[in-house]
Amino acid sequence: MEDNDCDGKVGCADSDCASTAVCTRVPTGLAFVTNSVPVTTGACSQALTVELRDVTSAPAVAPAAATIDLSAAPPAGVTLYSDAACTQQVSQITVPQGQSQSWFLLIGAAT
Repeated sequence: MEDNDCDGKVGCADSDCASTAVCTRVPTGLAFVTNSVPVTTGACSQALTVELRDVTSAPAVAPAAATIDLSAAPPAGVTLYSDAACTQQVSQITVPQGQSQSWFLLIGAAT
C-alpha cells in the first residue's frame, strides 16, 4: 500500500479511505464487554455493557440504530432495567447510530 496523500497513513487508517465500504466494520455479532458483575439479591447491579462486533470480533459501529432484545435464562427472578436507579424495566436496549455500545442493569431475586 502506498501513502498517496503523504499524511503518513495508509489503508483504513487514512482518513481519505476510512469511510470506504472495504474499511467499514459491519456489525455481525454482539459481546459483553463488562467483566462478570457480582449481584446482591434484590439490589440493582452495576451496568452490563454490550458491544457490536464484526466478523473479526473487533468493535463495529451501528450504521443505523440497532435494537437488541433482552431476556434472562431462566427468566424467573430477574428483572432488566435501562436506568441506574433500576426503576425503568426494559426488554430491549438500543445501540445508537454511529455508536458500538449500549448497557442495561438488572435486579435478581432469590430463587
